[in-house]
Amino acid sequence: MALFEPLATLAESLTHEPSRLKKRAAISTAIALTHQQSPAPEHLPSDPGLFALYLAGLPFPESDPRKLNAGGALLTRAVHAVTGASDAALTHAYRRHGDL
Repeated sequence: MALFEPLATLAESLTHEPSRLKKRAAISTAIALTHQQSPAPEHLPSDPGLFALYLAGLPFPESDPRKLNAGGALLTRAVHAVTGASDAALTHAYRRHGDL
């Protein structure tokens, strides 16, 4: 279940697409492709379902009382760990894009 790369790729492409219809089509295609590539057994959460939840920014189902509580400091540390980017580079990227 390697959902992060296709999710990140889709999210990046959606930021450059002004058409809502094209965005919906891209999301639909990505979820269908996720389903085709990795159908989960009935007793496990489905990859397409998780993909949709992550895309919506909801890592847990609505019925799950847990909260992610991932604030800016935690996300910044994660980006540092993954990218090795300096504080200056992250600040520049944040100012340019308005989001981590």
